[in-house]
Amino acid sequence: MAYETEDELISDLRNWFDNLDVDFFQVEVKQDRYFEDSTTLARHGWSFRRNIQLSDIHTMEEITTLIAQVVSCGGNLLLNIGPTKDGTIVPIFEERLRQMGHWLTVNGEGIYGTKPWTFQNETLNENIWYTSKPAASTKGAESGLTDVFAILLKWPEDLSHPLILADPIPTDSTQISLLGYEGPVFPWIHHVGSGLEINLPMIHATSMPCEWAWVLKLTDIYN
Repeated sequence: MAYETEDELISDLRNWFDNLDVDFFQVEVKQDRYFEDSTTLARHGWSFRRNIQLSDIHTMEEITTLIAQVVSCGGNLLLNIGPTKDGTIVPIFEERLRQMGHWLTVNGEGIYGTKPWTFQNETLNENIWYTSKPAASTKGAESGLTDVFAILLKWPEDLSHPLILADPIPTDSTQISLLGYEGPVFPWIHHVGSGLEINLPMIHATSMPCEWAWVLKLTDIYN
C-alpha cells in the first residue's frame, strides 16, 4: 500500500518485507524515505473478536512508545481498531482512543508537524526519543536554531540526580520545560563532553500533565 502527498510517495512499512506478519513493527532508526507504520490496537488481529481479552490490547505505555519511535524516525502512524459488525466501538477500544486523545492534547506540540532531529534515540538513555521543529523564537529562527522535543518513556525515579542528555547542545537562550506543566522552566547546566544536565523538580502526581510518556521541550538548540 502506498499513497501520495503533495510531493512525496509514502509507503506502508509492510511493503518493505517479504513476511507481511509485521503488525506492531517497531522502527528504531531514521528511514531514508517517508513511511507509514500501519498497525492494530489488538495483538492478534485487525477485526473484532468476541473473545478478546484485556491482555490482548496494547497498553498505553506500548502505544506511546510506538508513537515516539515512529515519529522520531520520520514516519506516520496508522492505528487500527476493530469495530463490531454494526460499527460499534467496544469500551476498551474507546478507552484507549480517549487516552490517546488526552495524551496528544497535552503533547501534540512534540508530535504534529515535527521532523526527525539529528538524533532519534538519546545516546545515554534508550527510553528517550527526539523530534524537532525550527526554532519558534525570533533569535532562534534568525540563527537557524532548533526546538527539540525529548519524549521520556519513563519518568526518572531518582530526582536527586539531574537528568543527563548527551545529544542536545544548548545555547544561551535555551529554555527547558515540560509540555502541559504549569510550573517554571527547568534549570540546566551544559558540560562540554559530558552532556546537558537538567534538574527536574519533584512534581506531585496530581500535577503531572499526563500518565504516560512525558515530553520535554528544549528551545533554541544549536544542533
